[in-house]
Amino acid sequence: MIERVSQILLCKYDAAHVNVMKKRYARRAFDMLTVKREVGAEYTEANMGSGEARLYLVVTALEATPVKSLILLEEPETALHPSAQFELGKYLVEVAKRRKLQILMTTHSEYVLLALPEESRVFLKREGTGVVPIPRIGVRQAVSMMDSLAIPSIYILVEDEIAGAVVTELLRMHDADFLKTARVFAAGDKDRIAQMMDVFKDQRIPICAVRDGDCGENVRLQLFKLFGTEPPEKEIFKSPTFRQRFSESLNVDWGAADIANRDRDHHQWFDVLETQTRLNRGELIAVAARAYLEGVPKAERKALVEKIKASSP
Repeated sequence: MIERVSQILLCKYDAAHVNVMKKRYARRAFDMLTVKREVGAEYTEANMGSGEARLYLVVTALEATPVKSLILLEEPETALHPSAQFELGKYLVEVAKRRKLQILMTTHSEYVLLALPEESRVFLKREGTGVVPIPRIGVRQAVSMMDSLAIPSIYILVEDEIAGAVVTELLRMHDADFLKTARVFAAGDKDRIAQMMDVFKDQRIPICAVRDGDCGENVRLQLFKLFGTEPPEKEIFKSPTFRQRFSESLNVDWGAADIANRDRDHHQWFDVLETQTRLNRGELIAVAARAYLEGVPKAERKALVEKIKASSP
C-alpha cells in the first residue's frame, strides 16, 4: 500500500499503520492512520490533507477487497493535485487488471480521464429529462462539454467559408455533440494554415487542418483534405446530388446559372444562386454543403470525421 500511495502522490513514505482509538467512555472505537515520511516527519490522519487521507483509504480498500469485486467510486480525485490525479487514474487501471476488479467511477478531472483508455470513457449528457451516454469520448471534448463548451476540444483550420461550411455540416451529420465543442476557422491558403498550425502546436493547443481537395494530405502532421481533387466550390457544383436538390427544392434554373458562371471565378459561383434562391449567403452555403455531402459516400465522410476527432486528445 505504501509503495502505491508513494507513486500516486510522487513522494516517499517509509511507513504507515492504523491505530485503534477509543475515548474513555465512548461505546465505539475508530481507526486513526499514522504515516512516516522519508524526511522524518511522522503524523496522523488528523494532520493530513483531505486528499492524502482519502487516497490511503481508497488504496487500502482496493487492495483488500476480494478479487472480481464491483467497485463504485465517486470523484476519487477530490483534493489531489493534477499529477496525483493522473497517477491515480493509472493506478485504477492497473489494480482493475491485476485484481480483476470492475470499477465504475464518476470524475470531473481531465487528468484522470487522460490516464484512462478510450474505451472506458463514457460521458453522460443531460438531454431533456433523461441522460444520453456518449461512449469513447475524447478528453478535450469531455472537458469542453463539462465547461459548457467554453473550452474548445479542437481548432479546425480550413481555407475559406465554403470549406468551413462543408466541414461544419460534415460534423453535424456524423457527430453533432463533437461539433459543439470544436471551432472551425477560415485561415486562408495552405501557407497561412501551416503558419497557424505551428503557432497553435507551440502553445500545445489541439489543432488540425482540412485543406481543399487539390492539396495533399499528411495525416502525421494532422493535415487532411476535403473530398475530391478540386476546390470545394467546383466539387459542389459538379455534384449531381447538389444540383438535383437545388433544382427540386429551390427551383434553381441550372441552365441560366451555368451560363452566368461560365466566365466567373469559382469563388463567385454562389453569387448567382443567391440571386435565384433569395437566400442569404450563410444559409445558402450551409444548405449547399449539406446537399453536396449527401452525395459523398458515407464511408468517406466518416473516415474524415474520425481523423478530425483523433486529432483531439
